[in-house]
Amino acid sequence: MIRSFGTSLRHQDAEQDRRILRPDQDRIAGAGKNIGGKSKEAAGKVTGDEKLKAEGRADQVEGKVQNAVGGVKDSLRDNRN
Repeated sequence: MIRSFGTSLRHQDAEQDRRILRPDQDRIAGAGKNIGGKSKEAAGKVTGDEKLKAEGRADQVEGKVQNAVGGVKDSLRDNRN
């Protein structure tokens, strides 16, 4: 009985550590959009496609905003714990 109780506590601690260390999904998605936007912008520059360059810049802004939202969520979660 004591053994399973100790295992349960270790499991809870490990789960809490994972939640603390894992960034919010918005941060991950935002970083991906930002990188994708940089690629689009570069492709637009290489091909001379102004529309593609503009889309790339817009994707970067969207990614940065989403990343910032995720950062706020992370801060709120960290302050709660």
